[in-house]
Amino acid sequence: MEPIFAQPHYANAIGGIAIVYLLLVIFTFICFVVLVISIIKFLITTTSYKKFQILVLKKEHPDLAEEFENPQSKNLRH
Repeated sequence: MEPIFAQPHYANAIGGIAIVYLLLVIFTFICFVVLVISIIKFLITTTSYKKFQILVLKKEHPDLAEEFENPQSKNLRH
């Protein structure tokens, strides 16, 4: 019967470090995805809000709405 050699003590530590590293990579990826999604939502919200502001301005003050849409056009009228 041949003797069974025990694993060195650091073998389990390497496995634990690999699991921690894998969890860190997964967590970083999830944070990155959440960040990208929130930036896209923010951009969509701000552009749609700006369009809404222009629509409200068109109803109340058509001349101001034209300047708001085309900032270079106000130089031509003055």
